[in-house]
Amino acid sequence: MSPRVKMEHIRAARFCSSGAKVWLKFHGIDVGAFLRDGVPVERIEETGDALGLKVAAIARSRDDTA
Repeated sequence: MSPRVKMEHIRAARFCSSGAKVWLKFHGIDVGAFLRDGVPVERIEETGDALGLKVAAIARSRDDTA
């Protein structure tokens, strides 16, 4: 099972939650679902966006699903 990116990872990257919500919407990611359950790290990586890749790397480094 792959890790899920959650708000804790956004905060660990030192990004603001309001900016993250705008970013998620821009990339077509359901904000409500993100806030409830997070999203698979691969979905964030698919964006190819440097900000998303930073957050995804944090989520992978903290992964406890392995």
